[in-house]
Amino acid sequence: MDEMANELIQSVLEMLYYDEKMRPNYPALTSAALVCRAWRNPAQQLLFRNVELSTPLDLRHLGYFLSVTSPSCPRGLILASLVRQVDLILTYTQDPQILVQLVSRCHRLYDVTLRVLGVHALDDDTLEGLRQAHTASMPTPIRSLSLMMCGVQSPLLYQLLSVWPTIRFLRLGAELAAPLPAQPTQVQLYELILHRTLPPRVMEWLLRSSANSLRIFDCHAAPSTEYDPLVAQFCENLLSLRLFRHTQRSMALIRRCP
Repeated sequence: MDEMANELIQSVLEMLYYDEKMRPNYPALTSAALVCRAWRNPAQQLLFRNVELSTPLDLRHLGYFLSVTSPSCPRGLILASLVRQVDLILTYTQDPQILVQLVSRCHRLYDVTLRVLGVHALDDDTLEGLRQAHTASMPTPIRSLSLMMCGVQSPLLYQLLSVWPTIRFLRLGAELAAPLPAQPTQVQLYELILHRTLPPRVMEWLLRSSANSLRIFDCHAAPSTEYDPLVAQFCENLLSLRLFRHTQRSMALIRRCP
């Protein structure tokens, strides 16, 4: 096993990466990491690439993950640096500092998916911790954010975009009707995916700095006519436009996309 070429080991592990449901095959990767020393590092690179803590059942693994990625030991620093994606559920029973711990340790984190239950907003200490982690992550900051669940009146989206101004890919799965912050966003989006329709005022705030950067717009819900002038502003630069319904109105927008 130790004498197998690194290219062959990598090919075998890449074939193991997804299971039949196209999800990371963690049991297989864990077994591969235990086969021999030559397999350990490449298997752990895939094993720690995507960390899923997205259900209450997954949270039982959170303590183990935090222990093996402890910054107090060299191996923990290496494992934490392998993480590119985190899918986390944050509930009212948890200390929000867990999020700070994750993004602080995983300093090469690229994509964060959050499902927030029972938490209206992040406190000042948590926000400051996220800001410090963001500064420390340069030049490889978080670029992608998926906020799939939160309260309708929650300001979480505004808070997260204020501490992660480097977000370029944004996916929203929750309805949002919270009052807008006083300051405009500085986020310049490349991709925006909406699973729920946002109020026009929220869309205007969200896209205020993205006139020259937005290239992909995906709206799963059928947008109302109120959206037409706003979407039309971005059509000339879009590379991909996906709307829920095929209508004369949607065709008029598509024709404006070169």
